[in-house]
Amino acid sequence: MVPSPYNPKKVRAALRVCLLAAQTVHARVALTGGTALEAWGVARATQDVDLVFLLPSTRFSKLQQLLLERGARFLEVRTEAQIAWLRVLLYGVQIDWLRAWDLPTQRALRLSVIRSVLGMRLRVLRPEDLILLKLRVGRPRDLDDAVRLYALCRGQMDQPYLRRAVRQLRLGQEWTYLSRSLSQDI
Repeated sequence: MVPSPYNPKKVRAALRVCLLAAQTVHARVALTGGTALEAWGVARATQDVDLVFLLPSTRFSKLQQLLLERGARFLEVRTEAQIAWLRVLLYGVQIDWLRAWDLPTQRALRLSVIRSVLGMRLRVLRPEDLILLKLRVGRPRDLDDAVRLYALCRGQMDQPYLRRAVRQLRLGQEWTYLSRSLSQDI
């Protein structure tokens, strides 16, 4: 977690540096996680920023180099086969970079949209894809995030896409949890 209190000005500055580095190496990047929920109207306290990215592994070291040159400190780096994970600290802000490791995550990144969040216009995963990622992770706070996001954005989501993806990803149990949680709130 971030050692200092959440500071929107520092978060924006750190994101600008990260997005410029990503642009330089031609990485596709979108906001995900707790901060991305804000783009869709779901408030959630978070101390970090999560980015999902797509970049050939041959350019991953260049991304790391650019971040280091701009003052980032690496807290964790993993590069195994398909997985690339980079946790950096920049201006006191923890930013987690996660490679779009599989086809559903790559599709989510491709379908991401520009939204206003943190006073910036950023590429953000759509509600459907945020819900799917949250269900896939399956931690209690992620399931709660999925329920809250679905309740708020239900009418504007591509329901056939969401239900088809739930079947394809075998998330029936998690979907049942989401559905039951919603019916209890009514």
